[in-house]
Amino acid sequence: MKKRSSGRELRMESLEGRRMMAVFTVDDSFASDNVALRQYNTIQEAVNAATAGDTIKVKPGTYAENVLVNKTLSIKGPEAPLSKYLDPSKAAIVDPVDDGILSNPAVAFDLVANGILIEGFTIGEFDKAADADGNVGIRTSSAFSGYQIEENVIENNTIGIYLNTATTLNAVGSVRRTGVEENVIRNNDVAGAASGNGIYSDQGLQNVDIKDNVFSGRNFNVGITIVNAPDQTTNPTLQTNIRIRDNNFKASTGGGIYFESVTNSSIRDNKFTRTALNGIQLNGGNQHVVIEENKLDTVGTDGYHGIILSNESGDGVNQNNTIEENSIINAGLSGLVLRDSSFNTVRENTIRGSKGFDLSDPNWGNGISLENASNNRIVENDVQKNARNGIFLDSASTGNSIIENLSKGNNTGKVGAFDYNDQTTGGTGPSGVQNTYKKNKGKTQNVPGLIQKFV
Repeated sequence: MKKRSSGRELRMESLEGRRMMAVFTVDDSFASDNVALRQYNTIQEAVNAATAGDTIKVKPGTYAENVLVNKTLSIKGPEAPLSKYLDPSKAAIVDPVDDGILSNPAVAFDLVANGILIEGFTIGEFDKAADADGNVGIRTSSAFSGYQIEENVIENNTIGIYLNTATTLNAVGSVRRTGVEENVIRNNDVAGAASGNGIYSDQGLQNVDIKDNVFSGRNFNVGITIVNAPDQTTNPTLQTNIRIRDNNFKASTGGGIYFESVTNSSIRDNKFTRTALNGIQLNGGNQHVVIEENKLDTVGTDGYHGIILSNESGDGVNQNNTIEENSIINAGLSGLVLRDSSFNTVRENTIRGSKGFDLSDPNWGNGISLENASNNRIVENDVQKNARNGIFLDSASTGNSIIENLSKGNNTGKVGAFDYNDQTTGGTGPSGVQNTYKKNKGKTQNVPGLIQKFV
């Protein structure tokens, strides 16, 4: 009679062939490597020795190396306090070295596998031996996804994070969303291609969360830049399902967020303070992007806007985007601009104190400015104390609906402007304008009928 296996034997058999995940230790003070104890004095040696699924723990120290990570690993630094981020007794400092290859930047962490975690490091060019072609803090491949970049200080690079992911369903279906979370990304202005960007993407980006980061520093281009590939006409990229939320953009000589051809994405609950360039710019071809509940205070101080939709990139009009419940205070030029954009909704925003820079241009200093913008809905906004007009529509902006807004106390620059100013003619709207006005409150208007209740 055949002996039956016990349940315990079956469970043991089911575990056969499984491998326990290993932990490797890296310390630059080790005199030599100890393979038996999984101890190494460079990060790259530990990566080479590890197997997918392993963890590498890096002790405080200085690591002058370019680390190629080509397997799914968790690589963890000591997460030093921000006050000690350059102290090698507290922080693991990864400083990329000149690779000697022309037109190729040095890369501190180069990630070329799914699901890699980089956590708790100081990453940047600190030893004054910069690569002539620039350097990148972390670079992710557009062939993989699921990267996790968390709790790092990323500073003194040409680009802080060169962030790309796979954009085909098969490539991303088996891994989680890519996450860039709780990093300090600042002062990334080393000379080189695309210098001045905290996060830069131009090879495709899908299913990504960028949240709880701090962006700041000198000579920034933009905190987060997501654009088309340089050869977009022959090799189009996809930028979709990107969520940017709860980040802090502050004290920067650059701007906040810049999009080209991004779809089905959101910019929510971010804070922008004292940035020199545009707070948020959707610059061509963006659709179904929600910009919601952001706070922008004293942005565009070098003569730029709070939020602007435009098409300077030539990628097409921005359509079907929603801008709602944002606070835009003291913008350098105008608070919110729709330029060459159609079928967007601007709802329940508070826009006050737009400066207009030097007020030399009649389009500057408006609360909400529509410029060659058609079929948009401007609904229930609170627009007050802006230097020029509260709500302005130029002569090419037609088919827009202006409904239930409060616009008052504008023209603070004393330039002969109005709470409502519509420059269109030859239409069927109030006084022949080519836009619709309903239930709006205010005090001054350039033609009768734009205000339905005077306050």
